[in-house]
Amino acid sequence: FQSHASMGGACALADVRADEVTIWTATQKPHFARDGVAALLGRPPSQVRAIWMRGPGSYGRNDAGDAALEAAFLSRE
Repeated sequence: FQSHASMGGACALADVRADEVTIWTATQKPHFARDGVAALLGRPPSQVRAIWMRGPGSYGRNDAGDAALEAAFLSRE
């Protein structure tokens, strides 16, 4: 049996400012995280920069990007 579970918790860091947003994420699809954060914050994707960082490996779970969305929401607040 080979599990496709995460080998560690997903996390992200976000810095939401008036004119730009930067997110650091270990998601497997940082471009989707960028687009999701832009939609969540009501910003154009050109204002959001996603920086990929090495994180825990997994099959499937860490490409969700939900940690980046949560980090951006918290930073905005």
